[in-house]
Amino acid sequence: AWRAAMRASASVGEAEAEDDDRGLSSPEKAPGGDGGRRDGARVAATTREGPVDDSAAPMTTEARLDADAFGDASDDDPFIAQLSQIAHEPRVHVGEEARGVFGRGARRARGKTFNDPVHGHMYFNPTVCDVIDTAQMQRLRDLKQLGTSYFVFPGAAHNRFEHSLGTCHLANTVFESIKRSAPKKGLGLTSEDKLCVQLAGLCHDMGHGPFSHVFDNEFLPLRHGWDLKQSEAPWNHERMGADMFQWCLDDNHIDLDPSVVRRVCDFITSNEDGAKEKRYLFDIIANKQNGIDVDKFEYLLRDSFQAGVRMNVDTMRLTSHMKVIDDRICFKSSEIMNVYSLFHSRATMHQSVYTHKKSKGGGIHGCRRSRRS
Repeated sequence: AWRAAMRASASVGEAEAEDDDRGLSSPEKAPGGDGGRRDGARVAATTREGPVDDSAAPMTTEARLDADAFGDASDDDPFIAQLSQIAHEPRVHVGEEARGVFGRGARRARGKTFNDPVHGHMYFNPTVCDVIDTAQMQRLRDLKQLGTSYFVFPGAAHNRFEHSLGTCHLANTVFESIKRSAPKKGLGLTSEDKLCVQLAGLCHDMGHGPFSHVFDNEFLPLRHGWDLKQSEAPWNHERMGADMFQWCLDDNHIDLDPSVVRRVCDFITSNEDGAKEKRYLFDIIANKQNGIDVDKFEYLLRDSFQAGVRMNVDTMRLTSHMKVIDDRICFKSSEIMNVYSLFHSRATMHQSVYTHKKSKGGGIHGCRRSRRS
């Protein structure tokens, strides 16, 4: 009976294949029957007069032009980037066009694709790859992302290097998302904006010291007698990261436009003083308005994955429902529970991993021994 069923299934498959060769998907969909009318209605539904939700399929050139026009008035919310479009579109080597203008000294003609256990395949353009290959960036391979928490969670052996790559990848994804969700007039985003966001995401943690935040929050205050409860520390890894980025370019003879270098440093330090427009770009890497940024997305995804702690937040859905309003990145109101899940996941990670009593004790003990030595 099983063999008979398999033969019958194979016969049906062959019959459908023959119908497909003749331009029909099945006998009941012949042009003269009801199936033909349904098929004709489906074809008509794909025209401009009646668009259907086919965003899960890779976008053709015509569909991409229609997407750039942001659909028609019948769409419930045409300014929200669809999750399926971002997830299923063919990957574009974004940033490649920036090489000839802003990466005049790029040493390679093509970018690189990295395979990551958290984000999958990540593409980086030639200019970004030049920065990745520098000694200043490769140094992050030796810095544990979770510092002394690695001694409590042995699976959390990941480093700042892969976190920086992931942040660069997510920064580019958010950039593309807000570009899609822009109104018909657009946001005036350029290739320079894209390159600045990518480099800021890549180099935002370049200034970290040994054991990451233990160096900032424990060692330096103990060494210099800083009282962090009374005033802000005179040194932090963001300002050091901006200095390291400039040194990285000079030391490795990477030729970038001065305006790009200045904007990348401002993105890293969240310095909006000189920004007269496009302030929403500061919200991508380090969002000082509400704390929802790609840095938080990345470290929560990677740290929970490596430490074995489950998270319920859908960062990809948050990314697809971003929109720029009043020069700031905002989220669709229906995503309120997803935003809540993001901060609940962060609180869970802080309670169970980041501030674990054994890892905190190990960091304090190590700082005191280092001070005596």
